[in-house]
Parts: sequence; C-alpha cells; structure tokens
Amino acid sequence: MLLFEYNQLFMVRKWRWVTIHIILLTFSFIVTVIQHDSNYWDFLFGTLLQFFLCLFLLPVLFLFLINDLIIRDINNHLAPLIITRINSRFIWIMTKIVMVAIAAFCFVIFAVFTVSVVSFIRGVRFEWAWSNIAIFSDEISPPILLLILLSIYWATLSAIGVFSLFVSILTRNLPLSMIIGVTVILLGFLYWKTDLTLFVWTPTAQMYLVAMYPNTYSELVEGLSVHSSFVYNLFFFLINFIGLSLISRDLNMAGES
Repeated sequence: MLLFEYNQLFMVRKWRWVTIHIILLTFSFIVTVIQHDSNYWDFLFGTLLQFFLCLFLLPVLFLFLINDLIIRDINNHLAPLIITRINSRFIWIMTKIVMVAIAAFCFVIFAVFTVSVVSFIRGVRFEWAWSNIAIFSDEISPPILLLILLSIYWATLSAIGVFSLFVSILTRNLPLSMIIGVTVILLGFLYWKTDLTLFVWTPTAQMYLVAMYPNTYSELVEGLSVHSSFVYNLFFFLINFIGLSLISRDLNMAGES
C-alpha cells in the first residue's frame, strides 16, 4: 500500500515535480536581481517570505501536486481494489492524509533546496549570521528561524492539502475542486492587501512568518503568531479530516454516478 502511494506521489507525478522546480528556479532568479548585497540567509528568507510566493504561488503549486490523490484512484477504478485488499475505507483515507503530510514535507524541503541552488549559482555569499541588511534581528539565529519557517509551512500546506482532498471527494470534479482551492488561496492573498482582520482567518495567513515575528520588512498582524498558526492548522485539519471520514463511508468508490 505504502509503495503504491509512494509511486503515485513521486513517480506518476514526476513531471509535476519538474514543473514546480522550474517555476521556483525562475522565481528565485528574479529575486536575485532585486536583492543586492545579501548573504545566503537574507536571500533564502527574502525569497521564501516574499508575499506573492508565500501567500499564493507555493500553496497553488502544492494543490497542483496533490489535488487528485483521491479522485485519481476513484476515476481509475483503483479505489475498490485497494479498499478490498486492506478491508478498511478509514485506513485508505488515513493513508492519503499521511501522503499529503509527506508531500508537504518534501515540497517545503524541495523549495528550500531550489532557492539554495539558485543562491549557489548566483554566487550569494554564505555566512553563519545575518548580514547588515537582514530583516530579522540577531536575537534569533537563522537556523532556528528556518526550522520555525519549515514547521509552519509544513503544517499549513498539510492542512490545505487535506482541505483539497475533502473538496475533491465532495465535488467529484477535479477542475472544480482546483478552482475552489485556488479561490480560497486567492482570498488570503487579496485580504493581505485589503483587510487584515479577515486575512487572519484565511489558511494561507498561517504561513506568513513576517506577519508573526518581529522584522523590518512588515508590521506584525494582530491575532497572528506562530502558536496561533499551529492551533488554526490543527482545527482546520480536524474539520476536513472529519468531513473526509464521513463522506468516504457512503461514497461510491467505483466512480459511478
């Protein structure tokens, strides 16, 4: 079962991973033109926390990667065979959720790796500390802040991924589920510019570290913190997990209307 899911995530979707890599490479090269006199840590955080990448591009690319994890099995008539073999719809759903979490972890590490490759190609200097143009203070070391960043990115993308699975199995329509997911992401992006009160309640806001941690790039947003981000993602995950579990109990897994 796990080998099958691994193949679905990495082998069947290998061209999606390649597409994501090319897009992130292109974006990172554009950022190197904008940022001057920065070291590795400045460039890494400056790229990953760029509001368009963080609030729109990364979540959309992640949806592009995992949106059909469940519906692909149903439409290809694989779901009945898998469920018959493991004798549990709940285990089937749980396996998909675990794969979303694994995909989110690999996706985040992949993004950091891609930005790091660009910094190496462009000759960005490596230092252990922040430079004099860093947006964060010396009170926290770059590796510790990177660990926090990776954690909230992983938690947020995992929760968004489970939401995507819920919407896809609810609508049984891949284009529609993708449109709904992108619309939710777009609302967070737009609210960041128009209404911070509503922005706090959007899923993507939970991965915008510069709105949670003191810096010189952006003002902090009231109601957002690293702690509240994890709490929000936990509840968002649980709500969609319950929805997935309830729907899957009576779902026609053969893909019939």
